[in-house]
Amino acid sequence: MTSLVERSGVMAEGPEKLVLSMSSKQRAAWLEAIIDAEGHHLKAEKEEWKDYIRIAQVDGPMQEAIKLAAYLEGYRPTYSANSAEKKGFKPAGTVGLAKPIVAPSTFQEPKSMGEQPVWAPITELGTWTAGLGGQVFLIGSAAKEGR
Repeated sequence: MTSLVERSGVMAEGPEKLVLSMSSKQRAAWLEAIIDAEGHHLKAEKEEWKDYIRIAQVDGPMQEAIKLAAYLEGYRPTYSANSAEKKGFKPAGTVGLAKPIVAPSTFQEPKSMGEQPVWAPITELGTWTAGLGGQVFLIGSAAKEGR
């Protein structure tokens, strides 16, 4: 995968731009290739639970592109740091592909962070996607101009 990315020249504009330029079929195939190359399937502890996927990746643009592709494919991407940096390697972690359900256990105790920059394009339906603190989420009922 690394060789393909290098030859494509996509890193000049960044892998997130590549993900955003793909059709849904291309994006699904790209994410599946990433899972095959860098991911692993973990067996669920209970039979009624679904198996889950973790993708190991060095922190940076490619990891962010994986999170973006996972989100656009209907997953709630999670992140768990690993101990690579303590062992002298680049900081890294695993991106998980979770169900798009947010549970109270996923939230930390609320605290005011004041004003923060956020990327939030509004759709025609009035919803918007935002990213803050490594979390990507969809917000509904955004006020549309002129309504």
